Amino acid sequence: MAVPTPTSPLPLQHAEAVPISSKFSVQTQDGETTYFHYWEPIFSHAAGDLAGQRMAAVQLAERDGVTQVAVAQALQISPVTLNRWVQAYRKHGTAGLDRLSAPRRRTALNPEQQQRAANLLHAGRSLRSVAGELGVNRETLRQYKKSGDLPQPQAAAAAGGAAEPEAEAEAEASEAEPEAEASGALERTARDARDAAATMGRATRDVGGRIMASLGLGALRAPRFEHLAALPWGGLLVLLPTLLHNGLLRHVHLLPPLRKAFYNVADVLLLLAFLLLARQHTAQSLATQAPGEWGALLGLDRVPDVKTFRAKLHELAADEAAVRDWQAALAKDWLHIPSHRER
Repeated sequence: MAVPTPTSPLPLQHAEAVPISSKFSVQTQDGETTYFHYWEPIFSHAAGDLAGQRMAAVQLAERDGVTQVAVAQALQISPVTLNRWVQAYRKHGTAGLDRLSAPRRRTALNPEQQQRAANLLHAGRSLRSVAGELGVNRETLRQYKKSGDLPQPQAAAAAGGAAEPEAEAEAEASEAEPEAEASGALERTARDARDAAATMGRATRDVGGRIMASLGLGALRAPRFEHLAALPWGGLLVLLPTLLHNGLLRHVHLLPPLRKAFYNVADVLLLLAFLLLARQHTAQSLATQAPGEWGALLGLDRVPDVKTFRAKLHELAADEAAVRDWQAALAKDWLHIPSHRER
């Protein structure tokens, strides 16, 4: 009697559930959060049970094919918070999740401090100078101001004097720094969400270019750099002119041509140079990097995965004679050795 071959479950999910990956989803209903593997519920907890949410989140984040960003978005938590949970779990197990400290509460200002702060701010004083006068943290005062918890200023007391214009301008510029950092973090979170929503795989937004490459037409596109905030390793772009001036891409015609695909020789060499400058000494290090963020350094939608990058390197190194010619040409440039025609 023939034994039937086991089949995998159909890749179907509940219509009301929020997808985390092709296999997992989560749904909150009637005060209970339930996690599904396809249609099958695998774990649940009360909607406000933080301990249960931590346990479910780290278990999902450790699954193959599931990203921390996708889990964080589905559970509506910060990716930074989720990564802190995962690191605690990896280091101490479930006990590490119990050790996580509760979110910090802002320092409370007494009613007198609140009124004094409202008066001084209304008179034109900066957050820094008011916080210094009251002896409180500037961030605490900023939170009170942002949330609208400060009382109405008293006109008579508000004449407490304004700070000097130059000092005020410097203080306000310094106060804008945390807001700029928060704006950059929000922009990066938005990019993570955009990359996760790409239809052909994470960050593969250049659909037309990849379709043409799949048809054997090669990468018919030029790098396109965007104005981005909070780009990891963005400082590497400062070294791009130096790399080009020293001839990184000057003699690429001497290297063996890669088969027509999305990534060309210039992409591979530039990515290799950036990885070395970032002290990422192996191709495997790409597995721990955000492909879309590193793609922005190359003017692409994303960088190749580890397997593709290794294949490209092996393809370039297969012709040892061509590689030696490329090295010799670069050495002549650096040493200013004239060719036979120049002698």
